[in-house]
Amino acid sequence: MGAALAQHPAAPATSVMVVGDFHMSNPGQDLHNVTVGDVLTAERQTEIATIIGALADFHPTIVMAEWPAE
Repeated sequence: MGAALAQHPAAPATSVMVVGDFHMSNPGQDLHNVTVGDVLTAERQTEIATIIGALADFHPTIVMAEWPAE
C-alpha cells in the first residue's frame, strides 16, 4: 500500500492597502506642513465621500486610524 498524503488547499492571497493623509486639524507641528482649504465645504465633502466609496470597494477587514488619546 502507498502512503496517503493529506491535501490542504492553498491559503488565499493577502492584499494590503496602506493609505496616508495629512493631519486635517494640524496646529502646524508637523515636520512638513501643508496649507489646506476648509475640508468641511460641500466640494471637499463630495471628494471625501468619493474616496471613502473607493476604499469601501476594497472590502477591508481591518482598518486602523491614528487618533489622539485624550
